[in-house]
Amino acid sequence: MGTCMSKPRQKPIKIYVKDKIVDKAASEISIHSVYKLGKNIGVGTFGVVKVGHNLSNPKEKVAVKVIFKNKLNTSAKRLKYEIDILLTLDHPNIIKCFETFEDEHHIYIVMEFCSGGELIEIFPQEGALAESDALDYIRRILMAVNHVHRIGIVHRDLKPENFLFSTTKATHELKLVDFGLSNKFSDKFEKLHSTVGTPFYIAPEVLKSNYDSKCDLWSVGIILYIMLSGDLPFYAENVNAVFKKIESGVFSMRGTIWDDISEESKHLVSRLICLNTHDRLSAQEALMHPAIHKIPVTPINTFDLVGRLKSYSELNYLKKCIFAVFVKYLNFDKIVDQRRAFTTFDRGLSGVIGAIEICDTYEEIGAEVSQQEVSALMSKVGLRHKGKLCFSEFVSVLTKNSDYITEEIIKLTFEFFDRDRKGYFNTKNYIEAIDLLGGKMTVEDAEEQLKAISSMAVVAYEDFKKLL
Repeated sequence: MGTCMSKPRQKPIKIYVKDKIVDKAASEISIHSVYKLGKNIGVGTFGVVKVGHNLSNPKEKVAVKVIFKNKLNTSAKRLKYEIDILLTLDHPNIIKCFETFEDEHHIYIVMEFCSGGELIEIFPQEGALAESDALDYIRRILMAVNHVHRIGIVHRDLKPENFLFSTTKATHELKLVDFGLSNKFSDKFEKLHSTVGTPFYIAPEVLKSNYDSKCDLWSVGIILYIMLSGDLPFYAENVNAVFKKIESGVFSMRGTIWDDISEESKHLVSRLICLNTHDRLSAQEALMHPAIHKIPVTPINTFDLVGRLKSYSELNYLKKCIFAVFVKYLNFDKIVDQRRAFTTFDRGLSGVIGAIEICDTYEEIGAEVSQQEVSALMSKVGLRHKGKLCFSEFVSVLTKNSDYITEEIIKLTFEFFDRDRKGYFNTKNYIEAIDLLGGKMTVEDAEEQLKAISSMAVVAYEDFKKLL
């Protein structure tokens, strides 16, 4: 574990915002007490995205979405949705959100920094991607989409510009970003009623303002078509003409370039760019399609998951939360194998892992494991879903007590609980942190856990480090 401490900061500046837009998620101190904001790396309708550096760990970059409140008008509700969604999601192919800030004129969303650029940057000027590469990218895109759909969210603006590479493009590791047009749907039958999205990727039913989560699968189909052929399936010189072509649903997979594409891939395209939403594949169904299934899989590394679960399951709730937060701040290149292991164990493709999936994975490699033992261990885990491991918790099981957890990571994790940077956190702060992790806890239980550390139910940084 590293011992180098960063230079102490000045006392954080606490701010008062008269008409707050963001509720419990936003820290009550100035972002400039925590982050140094740098150059713009993106521009949007309501603001900009800047590169930022945490003053506790200046070497590590973050992306900070800066929203100008005077540009929001009636879009404040949409922004609340976006922040709520970002704080809910926990998946290796979805951007991580660390925290939010608000002052009189701005809202700041602090997210992980993806240095590899946009998916669209790999599209050749002329021609197409190799079919195997295109399918591998689509598999990762579908895993992200399936996860958001499973928890009741439809993205509504899927396009290559909204997928970023975590680090280098060679890794193929994509992150879904920009949930500004996303919305929640209560069940699979609920229809949404607004026209949103980007013209070339928009589904025909969205143009009629009567759609559900399957509109995202149309967009995935468009992305796949472009990657395989280098062309847009619906193109015209103006937006209205594009919409007319989309509403017709007529497109071509003929020509020299399509002659070299497998029938499985062409079939997948036709089942995604499909006018009839009942016939259009869901994300789960698309992941089971033969075109996706023929992608070579990485050899299974179980990391002795069951053995590590035994140790992890004995931790108290606070320590499990701490290790889950650690994962938020670990660099991608430190946990590549653990991310691949998560994909291997996530046999149901839901973005969470249960006892049956663990047993089935062990069985596949011919290893013996007791289903009764695994079920008993899994009953003691689950910050978000009782008895199931979300991505952060899965990786924390595999990285607990590892050399990846440096002094800087510990400090950042402590600040996740001490959101106002007071130098300690109390029962209220602890409950807020649990809420951000997707869990729930009563005041009584939270106070009891903290009193086991400090009689005043207040945890200072030095006490926090002793827990580890």
